[in-house]
Amino acid sequence: MKKSVVFVISSMLLICVSSGLFWYGKQQIDKQLPQYQYEQVKIDERHPLNNLVPNPACSIKISLQYIKTPHNEASDLINKTISKKLFDKENDLEKQSKVFAKQYRDRYIADIAPLYAQEEAGSHVEGWYNYSYKADGKFANGCFGVLNYLIQTTEYEGGAHSIPMCIYLNFDKNSGALLTADSIYAEGYEKKLNELLLDALMKKLHISKIQELKKLGYLSTTSIYPPDNFLLKEEGILYYYNVYEIAPYALGATQLTISYSDLDDILRDDFKDKYSDSSIKRVINYYSKEK
Repeated sequence: MKKSVVFVISSMLLICVSSGLFWYGKQQIDKQLPQYQYEQVKIDERHPLNNLVPNPACSIKISLQYIKTPHNEASDLINKTISKKLFDKENDLEKQSKVFAKQYRDRYIADIAPLYAQEEAGSHVEGWYNYSYKADGKFANGCFGVLNYLIQTTEYEGGAHSIPMCIYLNFDKNSGALLTADSIYAEGYEKKLNELLLDALMKKLHISKIQELKKLGYLSTTSIYPPDNFLLKEEGILYYYNVYEIAPYALGATQLTISYSDLDDILRDDFKDKYSDSSIKRVINYYSKEK
C-alpha cells in the first residue's frame, strides 16, 4: 500500500516538473520571436446622396489593426502587404484606408446620383440606392513563427443581398514575408492536396460520393481546389472558401482544416523545420541546445 502511494506521488511530481519545464521552455522559445504592438485604423462615415427626403446614402466602416511597434522593415512589409491585398495599393495602411473611403464615396455619388434623379418622384426603391462597405481586420497567432491576419468585408451595392468575403493572410514573424502555397508545399503537391480537401469536405457533410456533393449544391460548376485563403494554425492548415467559390450563396462559406500529419508528404522540408514542428519537439530541441 505504501509503495503504491509513493509511486502515485512520485508520478504526480514527475508530471508537474515535466509540465513546468515544458511551459518554461515554450515561453523562452516564444520570447525569441518579435513582440508586436498593434494600433487600429478606424473610419465610420455616412455620406448622403443629396438633400432629398428620404435620403439614400453610402456608409463606410473600416476597422483594421496594423503593427505600430516595433517600426522596422518586417512590420512595414506586413502593413503594406495588408494594404495591397485589401485596397490593391502597397501603401501605409492608415493613409490608404482614408484614400479608399474618399474614392468609395466619390464613386457612389458619381454613379448613383444621376440614376436616382432620373426616377419619377415617389417611385424610388430606397434600399437599392443605399451602398455600404465594411471591413474588419485583426491579427492572430498562427503556428510557430507565423502571424495570421484575418479580414472580413461586407459590401452592398444594390441587389438582393450583401456580399460577405474573408481574406486570410499569413506572415513570417521575423521577416514579414507573406507565406504562400509555394512557401509551404513541395513541387507536385496539387493532386494530393485536392484529394485531402475533397475527403475533408465529404466528411464534414457526412457523405461518401461526389454525386451527393453536387446534389447538395457543392462543386456543381468547379472541381475541388486549394483556395488562396488559408490560415497556418497550430493544429493544421485551415482553408476558407468564400460564398460562390464551391457552393451557392445559400450554403454560405466553407471551412476545411487539414492536419500537418496528413500533409506531411507534400510539405517542404524547410517549412516543416521552421513552422510546423510540434511544440514538444521544439522544447526538446531548446533544452538540447542549452546543454
